[in-house]
Amino acid sequence: MTSAIKTRLIETHSDVPIVEVRYENATLLTPEVDLELAERLLELPYPSFAVLLDHNNLSHASNYGPKEEAEVRRSPAYLKLKDRLMSFVRFQAGSFTSMIQTMRASTLLRGRLQSHFAPDFQAALRIARRAIEQSQKEREASADLMRGS
Repeated sequence: MTSAIKTRLIETHSDVPIVEVRYENATLLTPEVDLELAERLLELPYPSFAVLLDHNNLSHASNYGPKEEAEVRRSPAYLKLKDRLMSFVRFQAGSFTSMIQTMRASTLLRGRLQSHFAPDFQAALRIARRAIEQSQKEREASADLMRGS
């Protein structure tokens, strides 16, 4: 199965690329589609990056609930992706149900993959920028601790 996934580099913020991901056509979010997204993101050439996922054309399949989504997020593809993602921001939820289900899945993961929600593209971009800055501060603080300063 191949979904019409489009990616484009929006900008580079503090040396971290921010990529928008958009489904061209109405797409039913199933475990297979979700895993395909992770695999496509792993193909990106950036060592670390942030993703803005446009949820406008996405709807959750009725049998793809929060527990199933959390299981997919524990898959090897998503675990590899977690090492490279600085922020994953969903925006323009196609439905309130889709937004709630994704939020519940993120809660079940308890921070395994940093995830945010925004009403629109500009808000998503602001959240990604802040998450990048926060992540860089945390990495610098961790490096300082390792050096013993």
